[in-house]
Amino acid sequence: MNCQQCRTEFAASATGRPRLYCSSACRQRAFRARRDVERTAVALPGQVEALAVALRDNAEVIRFLARGWTPVEPDVSLPDLLRTTAELAERLRDLGGRLVDHLPADVPWVNR
Repeated sequence: MNCQQCRTEFAASATGRPRLYCSSACRQRAFRARRDVERTAVALPGQVEALAVALRDNAEVIRFLARGWTPVEPDVSLPDLLRTTAELAERLRDLGGRLVDHLPADVPWVNR
């Protein structure tokens, strides 16, 4: 049999329920990995939502600037706004990918 955590081969016991891990250290690592995934899965939707809102706000300002709007605050520069928006979009893409990784495999609209 192979350990589900480290993939090391180990001998199966002759009686009882088969072991999943080669050692208690691997069992503990697997538990911590599952726990961390659960914590990440809880935190990710909020992060994705915050990035999506910031991206939407930037896109709205860019749309207004494209229509000739002059901002009240002179410190709004289009190149900086475009760069920030591109960075937000990249972060949203990365977080969205991590979020998809935590979705159940049977979700029909997810392409893996």
